[in-house]
Amino acid sequence: GTQKAQKVPEGYKKVADVSALEGRQSKAVELGTLSLILFSFEGEIYCTEANSTAYKFPLIDAPITKDEATQDLVIETPLDGTTYNLKTGAVIEWCPKNNFLRNFLGGLKEKEAPVALKTYPVVIGTDGAIYTSIRSGAEKKVRKI
Repeated sequence: GTQKAQKVPEGYKKVADVSALEGRQSKAVELGTLSLILFSFEGEIYCTEANSTAYKFPLIDAPITKDEATQDLVIETPLDGTTYNLKTGAVIEWCPKNNFLRNFLGGLKEKEAPVALKTYPVVIGTDGAIYTSIRSGAEKKVRKI
């Protein structure tokens, strides 16, 4: 869940304002030289690397669904169909062969081990700003401050 804190944790940098996600599911942002995507779903904000791990396809238009059985949030790469857990980045399904193009793309990747999507922690400041950290080991849940 969302937590409140008094100040932005050390190592977190502003990437956008919450208002930038109003009426949108996602927004591309940059942190230094790193391209990221902010996703908004059911009142929470998540941050991942900008491109899929299989074919480096942009995730800006990736649909988000909630798995009814597990309640996990699932993001699907539009090109190759690879699905990831939005909170953890874990691969749920790697390059499924479920249409003509994906049969070909999946065949090219079938001997490769799935690669998880990098996810980053998000903190929302009292000023309405969205902060994230690319430090390893930082908490990955959304926090309001």
